[in-house]
Amino acid sequence: RRDRGGVRRIWIGDAKLTFSVPRILLHLLPATPAVLYHVVVARRCASSLLRSSFSRRTKMVASAARKNAGVLALFDVDGTLTAPRKEVTPEMLEFMKRLRENVTVGVVGGSDLVKISEQLGKSVITDYDYVFSENGLVAHKDGKLIGTQSLKTYLGDDQLKEFINFTLHYIADLDIPIKRGTFIEFRSGMINVSPIGRNCSQEERDDFEKYDKVHNVRPKMVSMLREKFAHLNLTFSIGGQISFDVSVLNY
Repeated sequence: RRDRGGVRRIWIGDAKLTFSVPRILLHLLPATPAVLYHVVVARRCASSLLRSSFSRRTKMVASAARKNAGVLALFDVDGTLTAPRKEVTPEMLEFMKRLRENVTVGVVGGSDLVKISEQLGKSVITDYDYVFSENGLVAHKDGKLIGTQSLKTYLGDDQLKEFINFTLHYIADLDIPIKRGTFIEFRSGMINVSPIGRNCSQEERDDFEKYDKVHNVRPKMVSMLREKFAHLNLTFSIGGQISFDVSVLNY
C-alpha cells in the first residue's frame, strides 16, 4: 500500500518491506527504465523469511513483483543477509538467487567491497544487479563500477591528517576495558573509526557492544568529533558492534 508521503510498503505475512534508498542512489538510479521501488529489508524481515519455507516466500515476493514492474530489492549485509562479519549461509544464497529471477536485487553495506566479498562471495558484484559498498559511496551495477566518491579528494590530505591525528589522540586517552588494533580504517569514501580496534575477536566485539550500550563510548566520541570538526561538513553513522563511519554530508 502507499502511505502518506509516497512511501510504499509490501506486507508478506508478518514481514514488512519498506522502501528506502541511500543518497547516492538518487543520482544513479533515475536512468534505470521503469519506476524503481527501493526496498530495504529489516532484520526481522530476513529472519522471518529464513524461518519459513523459502519456496513459499519466494513465490509471494515474485507475485508482488509481477504486480509492480521494475522492483529493486535492496538488502543490508551485516545483521540481515549475514550475522555481523560472518559468511552468508547456503540457504540465504539460494533465496537471493530465486528472488533475483523475479526482481532486480541489490546489496548495501557499510564495509568496503573486499569485506563484503568475504561475506557474500568473491563474485558478489555479478551475483547481484547492484552492489553498494561503503554505505553507497562506491556503486557497482552488473559487475561494473558506476560511481564512487573520494574522501581524500574532497577534504585534502591536510584536513584528513588533522582529523585522523585528533581521533587517534582521543582513542589513546579513552579508558575502556581493552584495546586491540586498527582503530582507523581509511576507505574510498569514508573513514571507519573503532574505539576498541577492528582486530578484536568476536567475543571482544560482543563484550564491547554491551559496554558501549551502558557507557555510550561511541555516541560521546561522535559528539566530540562533530563539534570539533563542524567546519568540515562531516556526517557520522554509528553502526555494527564496535565502530562508526565518517563521511562528507553532501558529496
